[in-house]
Amino acid sequence: MASFARAPAPGEQLQHLFVRLEQQQKQLLLLHQSHLLLCKPASRAGAAAPCMRPSLGLLRCFTHPATRTIFSSSSEGQYPSNGNNSSTMRRSSVSGSSGSSSNGRGNTSGPLIVADSSESNREGVAPKSLWRLLAAAMWPASRTLKARVVGAVVSLLAAKCLTIAAPVALAGLIDHFTQTAAAEATQATAGTAAAAAAAAADAAAEETGKTTARPLLHPALPVGLVVSYPLARLGASAFTELRTALFTRVSQRASRELAATAFSHMHATSFSSNNKVGELTAVLTRGTKAISQLLNVLLFQVLPTTLEFLMVLVLLKLRVGWTVAATAVATISAYWAFTAVVTTRRAKLRREMNRLEGLSAGLCFFVAGLLVDSLGNAEAVRYFTAEAQEAERFGAVQRQLESQTAKVNESLALLNFGQQLIFTSGLTLALLHTANLVASGAAPVGQIVLLAIPLNFIGTAYRELTLNTIDLEKLQQLLQLKPLVQDPPNPVAFQLQGGSVEFKDVKFAYPPSHSLEQLSVQPAPQNQQLGESVQDSTAAQSVGKMVLDGFSLQVPAGSRVALVGESGSGKTTLIRLLYRLADPLSGVVSIDGQDLKTLPIMSFRRHIGVVPQDVALFNESLGFNLRYGSPHATDEQVKEAIRLAELTELVESLPEGLNTPVGDRGLRLSGGEKQRVGIARCLLRNPEIVLFDEATSALDLHTEHKILKALQAISHGRTTLLIAHRLSTVAGADTIAVLDRGRVAEIGTHQQLLRKPNGLYASMWARQCGVCVDCAGSEKAKRGKPSAPPDR
Repeated sequence: MASFARAPAPGEQLQHLFVRLEQQQKQLLLLHQSHLLLCKPASRAGAAAPCMRPSLGLLRCFTHPATRTIFSSSSEGQYPSNGNNSSTMRRSSVSGSSGSSSNGRGNTSGPLIVADSSESNREGVAPKSLWRLLAAAMWPASRTLKARVVGAVVSLLAAKCLTIAAPVALAGLIDHFTQTAAAEATQATAGTAAAAAAAAADAAAEETGKTTARPLLHPALPVGLVVSYPLARLGASAFTELRTALFTRVSQRASRELAATAFSHMHATSFSSNNKVGELTAVLTRGTKAISQLLNVLLFQVLPTTLEFLMVLVLLKLRVGWTVAATAVATISAYWAFTAVVTTRRAKLRREMNRLEGLSAGLCFFVAGLLVDSLGNAEAVRYFTAEAQEAERFGAVQRQLESQTAKVNESLALLNFGQQLIFTSGLTLALLHTANLVASGAAPVGQIVLLAIPLNFIGTAYRELTLNTIDLEKLQQLLQLKPLVQDPPNPVAFQLQGGSVEFKDVKFAYPPSHSLEQLSVQPAPQNQQLGESVQDSTAAQSVGKMVLDGFSLQVPAGSRVALVGESGSGKTTLIRLLYRLADPLSGVVSIDGQDLKTLPIMSFRRHIGVVPQDVALFNESLGFNLRYGSPHATDEQVKEAIRLAELTELVESLPEGLNTPVGDRGLRLSGGEKQRVGIARCLLRNPEIVLFDEATSALDLHTEHKILKALQAISHGRTTLLIAHRLSTVAGADTIAVLDRGRVAEIGTHQQLLRKPNGLYASMWARQCGVCVDCAGSEKAKRGKPSAPPDR
């Protein structure tokens, strides 16, 4: 009786086998779920995760319970059924329960199945020139970098194939176990007696505690399928990282070259002097960063997504049929068409927001410029108690940014909903068709979810492309501006023959300045290349007020000539023309009879030293600023320049001597100290031609007298042009030219000009000395004038 109780009935044996089959499938499902937890995408920017989202989507497809049942149905049909449909019904029940379990995890799988477009829509139409620029950066001239590009593309293809192969291998493994369990169920139906005996033996072994030694690996275990899955994942990760490592130098080289080109271009043009430094800094920083990001998006997102979508279409065609594949193509086409239409209408709004918003740095061009401008003049803000005013200026721009951002996000919500509606409609149609095929037993199910991954990545790629394109477009538009002066096509070698200077019938007017606002509405030329410039027609066709109108002057080699006149008479403009920071509209500016337009710019600039009215100092040490322009000057030369410029006392009083930082723009130094640093810096350069633009305007009379003695000594044998409003500083010049309305109104020595009672120079001298014009040339006037160096 006891032995009979241990042998279950045939129906119970069959049920026992079905329970074992269900347990196997649950274990496989748990394995799949643990895989999902381990395959969360990495958060590191710029690189793909070891287990990429596309492979996760494919894994869900091939391991979907319904898919496993359909895959094993073709093999299960090979086994005899002996007319019993219970096994088939049982498999359907298991699949249904598993499917409901999977559906219950909708919050986990949803974001990977439905295209995420909440942050994937930014409009911006990239001109053809930008794509040409990117193409040149993608395929650089260097053979080494070209080899890296080829290697990156090959690694990309290998990684994508292995990414697709990994879930296919796992699906094959699941399919194998499903078929094995089905075969056991069929065999159990045919041999219930043997099964009963085996079950009785198992029960007896469990009661006695005796177990049979089992091998480490089950004979029926498909080792090849088990090993192929992790190897495919490892290979995909390895090729992905190899692709990143190979292409990094390509993208960084493109970013570096663009940054160097833009930096040099800004120095070569007058654009930097007409715009806020913060705005230009934001444009340069974002533009150079954008080209690297665009290259990474193109190679790491756009190209892989395109390849994967094509693979998905092939899988859909092979496993489901051309109808679902055609539905996928139609869905993508409608998705892009709707996006293009809506983003075109939002372009104006988006451009306005881009004017206010810095997409990469989080600050707008204007806000960045306002911050640098305001904080750079913080002392002036405090002097005028304008803290509240500055806060209001900053707050006004922020309010504009807030309003524009809200408008953009509202329209973005409409765009996102439309895209989701299109995608969901296409998915619904494809699912209806696939479900109909599944119901008739003609096709497997689950393949359609592959569409979600390409759509999700397409949205992300679209966002990255448009954001970075806008950043790069602004920098490229800045590069369109052609420098005001350039080397001639066929330059003539410059030969210094003493340093005589001549201005002959020079006419000049400043061109209109360019701003970032103007650039934002000017389209880029269609043939723009990296670092290439085009002439601005607006600047060429229109000029401002005439500053010099027929100015002529000769400065003999080794002489000292002073330029005086009212503010705005063109004195500083002459120095800019002589240094060729600009070219005259007509006339000739020459050195030793050589027209500057025919000479290489650097060939004659190295022979000219300039002491400007507002000496620009870097936020570096005093020694750095002194040696700027003469980095190889010896310590003895530096000490001598310091002595001649009356800086010895200042250097000795500084806590770190020449290593003391001077602050932003030299704010730690007084105005007179800054000018003396500028004079010392010019002395170190030891030029043949010296230009002084109000070099002593901020000095007290005692220091001025010492500086004038030093200038008189160093100007001996050098061609010197002095500009001054304080006439006492130029009284000892060989020749004094008085400018009025862009021309030379008077010319002569100090004494000669004073003898003209109604002359401009005599009038200016009388106003500064406090004597009448009629007495300007008398001995009384001479006794009443400030001290000045004697005439040479």
